[in-house]
Amino acid sequence: MNKITTRRGDKGQTDLLDHQRVNKTDCRIEANGEIDELMALLGMLKAHPGLPESMRIKIEHIQIMLMAVMKHVASSGATQVDILQTAIDDMERYMNETPADPCFRFVLPGHSPLEALMQLVRAKVRTVERRLCAVNAVIPLHPTVIIYINRLSDYLFYMALLA
Repeated sequence: MNKITTRRGDKGQTDLLDHQRVNKTDCRIEANGEIDELMALLGMLKAHPGLPESMRIKIEHIQIMLMAVMKHVASSGATQVDILQTAIDDMERYMNETPADPCFRFVLPGHSPLEALMQLVRAKVRTVERRLCAVNAVIPLHPTVIIYINRLSDYLFYMALLA
């Protein structure tokens, strides 16, 4: 059985996918930590009783895409992220084909618990985007990673309008 507690991180370092030891303050670890928080928030959203099943499926797909992003970041950009382009295309198609009453301005969250949670998740995506841009400035990531995250915040904003 694998042990959860290894004590390898007790001195402020951790391993990347290639077994390289880095400080826990490394920009890749920071970015993946933010994505981990985003994944937890998406889990809360997915479990929300008022979320329509069609949106629940979309949220789970987002979580799967984010796992690919985390792997890409933890491998210093060495893993493939080709699946992200299809996800980008799907999000854009959904926003272009699904009627909503979009208001392209700042929104005061809180019209409903579900909408407020979606806006919280969307705001967390923006934090993730900033962290990924910091990684990209040091270790080039595949361009679709940043595009995917940018589009994801638009997508969640749009979904919140429908909630």
